[in-house]
Amino acid sequence: MQLRTRRILWSAAILFGSVFVGRFASTHGSTFADSFGLALTWFFTGLVVWMLAGLRRLLMQPLTLEEMLNSPAGRRELLLTVRDIGRALRPITERRYQQKKNMSVLEIGPALTVIVPSMLRHQLGAYTAVDNQQLCLDANRKRLSDVGLLDLSHHVKADVRKMTELQSESFDVAVTCHLRLFASGTAQEQVDTYKELHRVLKPGGELIVFPVRTGILDADLAHELYSRFEPVDDETVDSRAGDQATARVYLRKP
Repeated sequence: MQLRTRRILWSAAILFGSVFVGRFASTHGSTFADSFGLALTWFFTGLVVWMLAGLRRLLMQPLTLEEMLNSPAGRRELLLTVRDIGRALRPITERRYQQKKNMSVLEIGPALTVIVPSMLRHQLGAYTAVDNQQLCLDANRKRLSDVGLLDLSHHVKADVRKMTELQSESFDVAVTCHLRLFASGTAQEQVDTYKELHRVLKPGGELIVFPVRTGILDADLAHELYSRFEPVDDETVDSRAGDQATARVYLRKP
């Protein structure tokens, strides 16, 4: 069961428990004292309102990386995500990059995985990880050291919309498996992301997105995306969450 689902179920259990106790206190208040029963009713009514507000915030607020790491359920959820990444990306890398050498690879939001550089170990010339959380970069650096790829790596703390430390046209492939590329931020922030990824990729470079969710793009954003990138390859897998997830390769347009 996913961590978010567990948190919602716990909140719902407390909520309904509060309603039950409040009703009991209201019904049997005269057994103790009318005033005491009324006070209990008001107390639990307030608690219900507070729980509803907290549940709403919980549904809207994404889990932080610290919350994921500090929970066994969160760590299992991350592990399932990593497995899905491997199953989706491995066929793509074998089809498209098996004969490549000295590739310059950029990963946006590597989180806790080194699956991308590990899969491209024999093709890799340089690997750059970009994330706006130092915790993710430190975890990525440690795992790269564990698999013997730290010497080929470079870590940059930056927002994907402003990767000013990275030179233009410097990467053969850019990969993002944790950034909600087509589902987060304002319209202008999404356009800035497309522009920046287009800037840092070499002519003919490729952007790999997993999972891809372009169906939510409106016409203007779709135009901004497809004027810079052309979809050229897909790989769809049955994810551990029970649905299907697609990795898509976009070719950088001139």
